[in-house]
Amino acid sequence: MKDLNDIMRSHLGMVIPVWFPEDSDTHQVAALLCATMKDCPRFVHWENVLVVADGAPWAAELAREQAQAFEKELGGSFRVLELAENGGKGLAVACGFEELLKKEGISHFCVRDDDNDHSIFDLPHLIRLCLQIQSEEKAELIMVVGARPDIARPMGFWRGEFELLHNACLWECTKYVLARQGRVVNTQWISGKSQIPDLESGYKIYSRQAAELFISSIRDASDQYGDMRMGHFGVETVPALEILLNDGIIGQGRRTAYDRQPLSTFAAGTKLPRLYANQAIYVYKRLEVAPETALQILRNSIPHSQLARSPEGRGLLDEYREHICLAMGWNKDEALKSISVPEFI
Repeated sequence: MKDLNDIMRSHLGMVIPVWFPEDSDTHQVAALLCATMKDCPRFVHWENVLVVADGAPWAAELAREQAQAFEKELGGSFRVLELAENGGKGLAVACGFEELLKKEGISHFCVRDDDNDHSIFDLPHLIRLCLQIQSEEKAELIMVVGARPDIARPMGFWRGEFELLHNACLWECTKYVLARQGRVVNTQWISGKSQIPDLESGYKIYSRQAAELFISSIRDASDQYGDMRMGHFGVETVPALEILLNDGIIGQGRRTAYDRQPLSTFAAGTKLPRLYANQAIYVYKRLEVAPETALQILRNSIPHSQLARSPEGRGLLDEYREHICLAMGWNKDEALKSISVPEFI
C-alpha cells in the first residue's frame, strides 16, 4: 500500500458546507473559516478542498476573501462553490460531492463543518480505518464516522441526549428490518463501548460509492419529504440509513471535538423535539416499520435517556413523541402512555 499521506493528498476530496445567519459577526465567521481551513494542505491538495456556500452570498464572499488571503500567504487555496439558494447542509454536501466526483482520481470524500469543530489531525486515523475496511472486507460502500468523546459537552445536554436517542432508534429499527430479510448489520468496525455509532457526528469519510449514494439519497428524501426539510436536517440520517440498507459498512473511529462552539448554525431556529421527530418520522416511513414495532423500539430507548430523568426532559420527550404519532397517524394515547421500568436499578 502507498504511504497514507500520499493516498490522502492524491485521492482524498474534502467538502466544507458553509452557512451563517446574516446577523453573524463577520470577524468571528472569518476567524472560524480561517481556523477550519488553514491546516487542510497538511493532508489534502488544495485543489481537492471545496467550500460550498449554501445560499449565503455574504458568507461566500468571506470565503473567497479567505481563499485569496491563503493564496498570497500559502501559495495555494481552496475552491468556493456558491449555491444560489439555501437547500440545507445535506444538499450542499451533495453538490460538493458531485463537483469532486468529476475527478476520477478522488476515491474518498471527507465532510467537515465550518465552525472549527473538526480537527484536521484526526483525518489520518479515519482514512486509515476506511482503507482497512476496504482491504479486509473487499467492500466499496463504506462510511466511517468520527465519534465524539462527549456528545453533550460541546453542544448542550438536551441536544446531546436527543442525538443519542435518535441514533438508538435508527440503528435498532434498521437492524430489525434487515433481520426480517435474513441480513445482519456488520458492527465489527465500530470502536468504542457502544455498538451504536455516533451517526449524528458531522465528521465523516465516504468511499466513492458511498458519496454517490449520498447524493441520490439526500435528493430523493428532500423531494419526497419536503415538509420535513430533509435537505437541511437529514444530512446524517439519510445516507447512514441507505448505506445500511444497501449492505454497506459503517465504521467508527475516535476524533476530538472543539469544547466551545462560539457560533453554531445548527437547526436554524427549529426546536429540538420537532427537529429530531422529523428525522425519526423519516426513518419509520422509509423502513415501513409497523406502529407497534416502532413504538416498542422507542420505548426501549427512552428509559436509557437522561431526558427521562427530569420533568423538563420528559416534557420534551412528550412533545417529540406527539410530533411522531401525529405524523404517522398513530393512536396518541397509546404512543404517549408512560413507560414502565424496573423499580430498582
